[in-house]
Amino acid sequence: MRHRVAVLNAVQFPLDPAVTRLFPDADPMRTVGFSKLAGERHYRRLKKSPQVQESLDHLKKRLDDPALAGKPIYCLGKDAEWFVKAALPQVAIGWIPHPSAWWRKGGKFEQDARAKLREIFTQV
Repeated sequence: MRHRVAVLNAVQFPLDPAVTRLFPDADPMRTVGFSKLAGERHYRRLKKSPQVQESLDHLKKRLDDPALAGKPIYCLGKDAEWFVKAALPQVAIGWIPHPSAWWRKGGKFEQDARAKLREIFTQV
């Protein structure tokens, strides 16, 4: 691998239905068949469904790339962490608060994320 960091989306489409306010065609129910919205269409409730299993299979294939073998995986947010753990349960991973949540807890998530990112980038 030429670069020391790889960035992958856990799911190749937005999972938050709020995206439809600006991009109606990106509705997760239309693009992937599940969402992160609480309720019966939430990805965790549908974990055995063909739609979620297909997304997990695609993620597993991307994470199984030989260039990533033995490399640490850091998930950007808890949704990504769930998908990575479901796709590759044997892989040790860490997570970083997603930038969309950095404002929470009075900015603590941003502080935590920046500290973790500094730690990660001093190792690579």
